[in-house]
Amino acid sequence: MAFKTQKDVLAMEQKDGQYWSDYDRELARRDPDAGLSIYTAKKNYQNAKTDADRKYWNQKAEDIRRKNGGYTAGGDGSGFMKDDRYFTHSDPYADRMNDALDKLLGYQAFTNPYQGKIDSTLDKITGRDPFSYDAEKDPMFQQYRKTYLREGQRANEDTMGNYAAMTGGMPSTAAVNAASQAQDYYNAKMTDKIPELHRLAYQMYADEGDNLLKQLSTMRGLGQDALSAWGANQQLMQDQLEAVGKMSDRDYNRGFNKWSADHQVDREQIKDEQWAGEHRLNAQKRAQQLLLEMVKAGQTPSHETIVNAAWNDKDAAQLAKWYREQLAFERAMQLSRLRK
Repeated sequence: MAFKTQKDVLAMEQKDGQYWSDYDRELARRDPDAGLSIYTAKKNYQNAKTDADRKYWNQKAEDIRRKNGGYTAGGDGSGFMKDDRYFTHSDPYADRMNDALDKLLGYQAFTNPYQGKIDSTLDKITGRDPFSYDAEKDPMFQQYRKTYLREGQRANEDTMGNYAAMTGGMPSTAAVNAASQAQDYYNAKMTDKIPELHRLAYQMYADEGDNLLKQLSTMRGLGQDALSAWGANQQLMQDQLEAVGKMSDRDYNRGFNKWSADHQVDREQIKDEQWAGEHRLNAQKRAQQLLLEMVKAGQTPSHETIVNAAWNDKDAAQLAKWYREQLAFERAMQLSRLRK
């Protein structure tokens, strides 16, 4: 059971039919443990069968009020009297400190908003196939191939046409060889393009890998920035809580120091009274011991000794008589044994 608000206390009162003063309600709100103890004492007071039991539980509640609230409430709990023997403090920063603590405890764990992109990019990097090149599957090579085949065929035909014009249209071995060489020239140029296209394809493969690594680095940097912002915000909440806590401590210490100064004389007086009481008790014990020793010895203690021992003359006389009778009885028994 926790009493965080006046509403909690009122709900408990209505539930159990208890009466609570405004001072008890405020104490319960400020100190839930003290409020629960008062609630228990009141409950037991209600269920008590005898006046002695009711007095006992009322005293329990009064002790809690004195120590935790600095006040008393009388025989039925309805009164109020300030008790300055105990320092009490109502923290004006309690609500602000609780709010700051709730915010800090409720601060969500860090989640990287870029983690999905980081994972996706990393999968692309680790999932890449090794580099390979096949000219037959390269669209650029196929375009070059069409061009050089076309140009080679044209060169072949042009060469054959030129030789035909010179020979009057008569075919010759020289014309065929020249036409074939012209066509082979373009075939060679087409083949020479393969290493160049291989290097170009590899460069594109490497550039793609570099771009993925740069993207991964960028995403990781953004994630680190997000983590730094998250940590800075959390630290700000922590600093706010510590600042309110320091103000609360200063207010408490200021109040306690003032209370200590105001009650220093009273405390010294209480110490003096305690010392005097202990001194009187020790003197009383010594006087009682002296009185017993005197009556055991058959002596009559003085009136002053009797008073110091917290006895009266009549009781002291009866005690002395009893010891004399005991002593006489013991002597008679000794004589009886000697005669036998």
